[in-house]
Amino acid sequence: MTSHLPTKEHLRGLTDAIHSARPISIGLRRTASPHEFYRYPGRFSPDFARSAIEAFSEPGDLVLDPFVGGGTTAVEAALAGRRALVADINPLATFVTQVKTTPLTTSQIEHIRRWLETIPTRARINQRAPSYDTWRSAGYLRHLESRDTWRISKLIRSTLGSLPSNDGVVERFCRCIILRTGQWALDMRHNLPTVGEFRDALSAHGAGMLRAACQFSSNFPGQHRRQPIVIDAALPGLSEHPHTRRLGSPKLVVTSPPYPGVYALYHRWKVYGRKETPAPYWIADRNNSHGLSHYTMSARATRNLDVYFDKIHASYSDLARISSSDTILVQMVGFNSPQEHLPRFLEAMAASGFSEFRLPPSLVSTPDRRPWRAVPGRRWWTQAHSRKSVTAETSREVVLFHRRA
Repeated sequence: MTSHLPTKEHLRGLTDAIHSARPISIGLRRTASPHEFYRYPGRFSPDFARSAIEAFSEPGDLVLDPFVGGGTTAVEAALAGRRALVADINPLATFVTQVKTTPLTTSQIEHIRRWLETIPTRARINQRAPSYDTWRSAGYLRHLESRDTWRISKLIRSTLGSLPSNDGVVERFCRCIILRTGQWALDMRHNLPTVGEFRDALSAHGAGMLRAACQFSSNFPGQHRRQPIVIDAALPGLSEHPHTRRLGSPKLVVTSPPYPGVYALYHRWKVYGRKETPAPYWIADRNNSHGLSHYTMSARATRNLDVYFDKIHASYSDLARISSSDTILVQMVGFNSPQEHLPRFLEAMAASGFSEFRLPPSLVSTPDRRPWRAVPGRRWWTQAHSRKSVTAETSREVVLFHRRA
């Protein structure tokens, strides 16, 4: 196997995408692509993923993302004709990614369209709705049944109770429509929508998502048409997964691990911007019993972050076992203290069996020859060592390039 050598045009496109100030999301009120099906916290841009894939792989190559999050790498790899294996420790992430990357058949599209037509009669406050007592007793409806939120909660229960159940792909897609609308209605909002506004948004989001899904399905390249494989798995441990063993070494890894010392709420919505609820797992029909540190590699567990860097070492040691000498690793990372944490991160990478390489000086003009970028309006907030202390450095990220040592 020979390494794919990126052209100068591809590398220039990659650096342009890294420094792009365009918003990562076009907003919850639009549905131009599967990327907008759900706004997973801390995503990198589709432009970045696409440019990295085009620069360091060819059609038919295997692309891996072990921290897939909202599924950006998986969507772009599929559209670029690459095989993709993606994984995450968060079942909400794998649910969203699976919905985003599953092509729909004509029959499934028609089933979803018929379900959407029932929303005006189903999503009504005077209709009886399933109680979901098991989920409620487990705490998944926390902060959703107050004087101000119970109406939205009942509408969600009503629409979940009407889901088509004879096709798993159709059911997941319809759940994602409800999930997206629930996020729009509840997460980080101080003024909740009315019953009519929620019902209208549910119909509009569903219609937009269905159009985007149809476009995505039709854009699959014929010669290399392969749906990404999405698995619930974590690093370390991915090297032992049957899919990993079967598919072999990836040509490219594009990913973004949890950031050291940075707060990102991957597993909760915040009602009124402050009251955490695990409701998205209930809507997605995925169980979750873990706290923040489980999803962030204990990124804020201690001031010296020893636990985090130990986990980074173990995770990338496992990734090294999957990789070959031709594997390229491209990752976006942020730090609340770059001078302190970047060297430790690079030390952990080297100890795991990876060697850093830099892009040509003509493309990267920073003193350390690493492409740093300003974050153009991140929705989830970042901090130092307390929930009230925010550091300026967390508005910057760096893209690192490695290969097997």
